[in-house]
Amino acid sequence: MQINIHQIQIDIDSKLKELIEKKVTKLNHFSDKIEYVDVYLKLETNHHQINDKSVEIKLHIPKHECFSKSISKSFEYSIDEAIDSVTAQLKKLKERY
Repeated sequence: MQINIHQIQIDIDSKLKELIEKKVTKLNHFSDKIEYVDVYLKLETNHHQINDKSVEIKLHIPKHECFSKSISKSFEYSIDEAIDSVTAQLKKLKERY
Protein backbone atom coordinates (compact mmCIF):
# COMPACT_ATOMS: atom_id res chain seq x y z
CA MET A 1 0.00 0.00 0.00
CA GLN A 2 1.29 3.40 -0.97
CA ILE A 3 0.65 6.37 1.36
CA ASN A 4 0.67 9.85 -0.19
CA ILE A 5 0.62 12.80 2.22
CA HIS A 6 -0.32 16.13 0.65
CA GLN A 7 0.28 19.30 2.63
CA ILE A 8 -1.70 22.23 1.30
CA GLN A 9 -0.05 25.55 2.18
CA ILE A 10 1.42 24.17 5.41
CA ASP A 11 4.48 22.30 6.64
CA ILE A 12 4.08 19.45 9.09
CA ASP A 13 6.72 17.87 11.28
CA SER A 14 8.03 14.33 11.08
CA LYS A 15 6.08 13.23 14.18
CA LEU A 16 2.77 14.00 12.48
CA LYS A 17 3.89 12.19 9.31
CA GLU A 18 4.85 9.15 11.38
CA LEU A 19 1.47 9.23 13.15
CA ILE A 20 -0.36 9.33 9.81
CA GLU A 21 1.70 6.46 8.38
CA LYS A 22 1.20 4.37 11.53
CA LYS A 23 -2.60 4.83 11.59
CA VAL A 24 -3.07 4.39 7.84
CA THR A 25 -0.94 1.23 7.82
CA LYS A 26 -3.32 -0.30 10.38
CA LEU A 27 -6.08 -0.13 7.75
CA ASN A 28 -4.48 -3.17 6.12
CA HIS A 29 -6.09 -5.26 8.86
CA PHE A 30 -9.49 -4.55 7.32
CA SER A 31 -8.58 -5.00 3.66
CA ASP A 32 -5.47 -6.32 1.97
CA LYS A 33 -6.63 -4.92 -1.38
CA ILE A 34 -5.85 -1.27 -0.59
CA GLU A 35 -3.81 0.10 -3.48
CA TYR A 36 -3.00 3.56 -2.16
CA VAL A 37 -4.17 6.18 0.30
CA ASP A 38 -4.13 9.95 -0.23
CA VAL A 39 -4.08 12.08 2.92
CA TYR A 40 -4.67 15.83 2.53
CA LEU A 41 -3.80 18.20 5.37
CA LYS A 42 -4.83 21.83 5.25
CA LEU A 43 -5.86 24.77 7.40
CA GLU A 44 -9.47 25.93 7.22
CA THR A 45 -9.75 29.70 7.22
CA ASN A 46 -12.64 31.96 8.05
CA HIS A 47 -12.29 35.62 7.08
CA HIS A 48 -8.49 35.32 6.84
CA GLN A 49 -8.15 33.74 10.29
CA ILE A 50 -6.95 30.21 10.71
CA ASN A 51 -9.57 28.39 12.74
CA ASP A 52 -9.39 24.65 12.25
CA LYS A 53 -7.28 21.85 10.86
CA SER A 54 -8.74 19.71 8.11
CA VAL A 55 -7.81 16.14 7.18
CA GLU A 56 -9.17 14.33 4.13
CA ILE A 57 -8.47 10.67 3.48
CA LYS A 58 -9.11 9.01 0.11
CA LEU A 59 -8.58 5.28 0.11
CA HIS A 60 -8.46 3.43 -3.20
CA ILE A 61 -9.49 -0.20 -3.55
CA PRO A 62 -10.21 -1.85 -6.92
CA LYS A 63 -13.75 -0.84 -7.97
CA HIS A 64 -14.25 1.18 -4.75
CA GLU A 65 -13.11 4.38 -3.10
CA CYS A 66 -13.56 5.40 0.52
CA PHE A 67 -13.48 9.06 1.53
CA SER A 68 -13.55 10.86 4.84
CA LYS A 69 -13.09 14.46 5.90
CA SER A 70 -12.69 15.74 9.43
CA ILE A 71 -12.22 19.25 10.78
CA SER A 72 -11.17 20.05 14.34
CA LYS A 73 -8.80 22.19 16.41
CA SER A 74 -5.88 19.76 16.03
CA PHE A 75 -4.53 17.58 13.24
CA GLU A 76 -4.20 14.62 15.59
CA TYR A 77 -7.91 14.63 16.46
CA SER A 78 -8.90 15.17 12.82
CA ILE A 79 -6.72 12.23 11.77
CA ASP A 80 -8.34 9.98 14.40
CA GLU A 81 -11.86 10.92 13.29
CA ALA A 82 -11.09 10.46 9.59
CA ILE A 83 -9.42 7.08 10.20
CA ASP A 84 -12.42 5.92 12.26
CA SER A 85 -14.78 6.89 9.44
CA VAL A 86 -12.71 5.12 6.76
CA THR A 87 -12.45 2.05 9.01
CA ALA A 88 -16.24 1.89 9.29
CA GLN A 89 -16.53 2.15 5.50
CA LEU A 90 -14.02 -0.67 5.04
CA LYS A 91 -15.92 -2.89 7.46
CA LYS A 92 -19.13 -2.32 5.49
CA LEU A 93 -17.37 -3.16 2.23
CA LYS A 94 -15.94 -6.32 3.75
CA GLU A 95 -19.41 -7.43 4.89
CA ARG A 96 -20.84 -6.89 1.40
CA TYR A 97 -18.13 -8.75 -0.46
